[in-house]
Amino acid sequence: SPLTTIAQSFWGFVLLYFISAFMSSFGMSAWILFPIVYPLQLQGIQDNMAAVAAGHPATNINTYEVLFSGWVGIGGIGATLPLVIMMAFWARSARLKAIGRASLVPSIFNINEPIVFGAPIAFNPILMVPFWINSLVPPILTYWALSSGLVAIPSQLFQMWYTPFPFATWIVSPGVASMLLLLVIVVLVTLTWLPFFRAYDRQVSVEDEDEEETEVAGVAA
Repeated sequence: SPLTTIAQSFWGFVLLYFISAFMSSFGMSAWILFPIVYPLQLQGIQDNMAAVAAGHPATNINTYEVLFSGWVGIGGIGATLPLVIMMAFWARSARLKAIGRASLVPSIFNINEPIVFGAPIAFNPILMVPFWINSLVPPILTYWALSSGLVAIPSQLFQMWYTPFPFATWIVSPGVASMLLLLVIVVLVTLTWLPFFRAYDRQVSVEDEDEEETEVAGVAA
């Protein structure tokens, strides 16, 4: 009961998600928290289902449905799908473009280990910062929108986390307000990623050019 109360609070909801992302950015799989967090989230959605069945509103926001099917984990923890799309189609660096295209299909299905450890985001100061920001802003906005009643809190069990957005969002919380919230979050996380992506792309492009010059010089010698 105490853990459930903490997890369902604003700070519990935001910090538990951020800690998972923070760990990922330092090369530690967030799955190690799963045995602790998942039972709390599962209890949350079960309580929501029971409340709705009894004619009461759903109140628990910290559920798997909200985080990984609704609005927060777009493309995986840290909302990395916009970054993958940028790399795949906008990157000047051939290396980043290749990583982005290789990560695109997994990211659509909310699997982002290829980009977290391939770009990489982990141990990369340039990409770690937006990764952290995008692990705070979406849960904060989501908690506010759901707790204020602007968007319906999910009240049906839906554990297919690999269902792409926005289809998953509509399944767990059908409604115009739900989709508008998703749109706002997508725009914000994209704008957050953009300047850091450009900075990293410039850096990697210079590194690629230096490597090519070194290889040419080595061949000429």
